[in-house]
Amino acid sequence: MSAINASSAQECWDRLLEARHLNGEDIAALEQWQREAGLVFGEQPCARTLRPLLLEPEQLERDQAMARAVVTALVHASQYLERDPVLARRYLGDWVDQFGDLLTLDPGYPQRAVLARLDVLPTQDGPKVIEFNPTPGGILQGDQLTELFQRLADQIGFDREWRIRPLLVFPPVRESLVNTYRAWGGQGDPLLVFAVPRELKDLVDPIQATIDALAQSGLSARIADPGELEFTDGALRHRGEPVGVLVRVFLPKMIQMIPGLGERLQGIYAAVRAGAVCLVTAFRNTLLGHKALFALISDPEIDLGLPEEVAELVRAHVPWTRLLIDGSSRDPAGQPIDLLPWAIAQRQQLVCKPVSGYGGSDVVLGWTLEETAWREHLEKAARRGGSLLQQRVTLVPRTYPSLAEGLPSAELYADQNIYIADGELVGYLTRLATTPITNVSQGASIVPCFLVTRRG
Repeated sequence: MSAINASSAQECWDRLLEARHLNGEDIAALEQWQREAGLVFGEQPCARTLRPLLLEPEQLERDQAMARAVVTALVHASQYLERDPVLARRYLGDWVDQFGDLLTLDPGYPQRAVLARLDVLPTQDGPKVIEFNPTPGGILQGDQLTELFQRLADQIGFDREWRIRPLLVFPPVRESLVNTYRAWGGQGDPLLVFAVPRELKDLVDPIQATIDALAQSGLSARIADPGELEFTDGALRHRGEPVGVLVRVFLPKMIQMIPGLGERLQGIYAAVRAGAVCLVTAFRNTLLGHKALFALISDPEIDLGLPEEVAELVRAHVPWTRLLIDGSSRDPAGQPIDLLPWAIAQRQQLVCKPVSGYGGSDVVLGWTLEETAWREHLEKAARRGGSLLQQRVTLVPRTYPSLAEGLPSAELYADQNIYIADGELVGYLTRLATTPITNVSQGASIVPCFLVTRRG
């Protein structure tokens, strides 16, 4: 076998792309296609690099096992806290007060990870799972981009050397919504409503794309401000029609951030308490997204009753995580430590983040601060509470071809976030950025994912 034929899928893609000699007109067409498809964030196209995530079957199997194990561990951890209110208060603080009785209500179906996303960072030692997002966004953008990249694969001749299959997220997500509705006791095809506070205008366009896809698949769906949803005659209704499936696109903490939102949520709360709507983003399931659960599942001194094969995968793929407190703990090697002074001294190896933040906000990378600023940040965070420490996951930037004439190389950091439906991996959101914080809201671009196998 020649050296060229033995190259990886990524190397083959880059070689063929370079040989295609895309000119300015080609690049403009790729950008215009995204704009016409609504695949823009701010003023920029969503995909600004020209190599997708190319996974071979053994990599997919590894990620499936990892995702299943981490979701299982988080479910065990959430149930562990539900049985121990004192421990729940220690790990969750006043976060539980945002939900009241809603946090413990049975949503009417057993699945705790109907829709979710694991935030995963690829490293030289394998993928590391750093967070769980129970209200994932961007589901359709990767699916939509597969069409563009399939065309590009055909242009450069990649599919002559590799079989290529897109990992589409929408079909299993749709199936998960319907399956959950059936498990809840629903009959027929439900009306799906995405409850989006009108103040969250930036979310409307991406959600509308999902609604359009649901409509094309035969399901009726719409967006509604929570205040437009009323609990009357035993059902949650929008414009008089009963809502079968409700997708909650807001966090309880937003009640303090958005004036009047609390009053607009009363119809939803009443329907949920009455078991009159299938809330697929159940408040109980939100607990899986609390970052403090990573401190539970990564602490060997806490017995969650996990099967050994699950615990082994968690140890391999979840970095050391602890609540930031002024007290004793154990370091990543298992040695006893006084946590706060140890953490101050370990600036180069730690990340500090809020336990219930989102979008990468307030995440502090120790190695980016001077010693004094890091110490002051940790001391303040420890006094305030509600923060945790996580072992640094060392990302190595890789070279990607940019969406620009001449395909200039860019050194970018990547994540390979995993979409979960019914507790299983169904696809990826791959984000690329010039910094280790790879949030789209902070400038990252995205690319789709393909499963590839070598021909011949």
